Amino acid sequence: MSKLKNWAIDATLNNCWTLHRYHTFLEESNQAEYLRSQIPFFFAVQAFPRFLAKLISHIDTSEDRLLVVENLWEEHGNGNKNHFHTATFKEFLTSLGWNGEYHQNPWVTEWITTVLNTELSAGAYAAYLAGIEYAYAPISKTIAEHVKTLELVSD
Repeated sequence: MSKLKNWAIDATLNNCWTLHRYHTFLEESNQAEYLRSQIPFFFAVQAFPRFLAKLISHIDTSEDRLLVVENLWEEHGNGNKNHFHTATFKEFLTSLGWNGEYHQNPWVTEWITTVLNTELSAGAYAAYLAGIEYAYAPISKTIAEHVKTLELVSD
C-alpha cells in the first residue's frame, strides 16, 4: 500500500483525531488546564439525553423508536440516579480535583443550542448523533490515557 493510502485509512479510522490540536492539548495539559477544559463538557453530557429525546419524537415506528429509547434509558443509568451519565461525569470531574463550580464554554453552549434547534429528518438526526458517538471513541481513549498521568483525588 502506498503511504497516502495508509494515511487515509488511519485518518478515517481515527477521525483524524491525532491530527487535531485538541488531541495535542489533552496529551500535554497539566492537571489544572485539563480539569478546566473538561468542566464545560458536563453541559454536553447533560444535553445528550435531550438530543436522544428529540430524535425519539421523530421516529415513526415503535420498533425503531425502542432502539433509541434503550440508549436514552442507558444515559439515565438504567433507572439508577447514581449511574446517570451526568453523575458519572461529575465523579470524573471530582476525581480531577473539581470544586463543584461550573463554567461554560461558549462553543459548547452554541453547539448544544444548534443541535436542539436544528430541524432534520429522523435519519439525518440519527446519523448526526451516531457521528458524535463515533467521534468520541478515539477522544475518550486519549482522555483515559492522559488521566493515568494525573494525580486523581479519591473519595
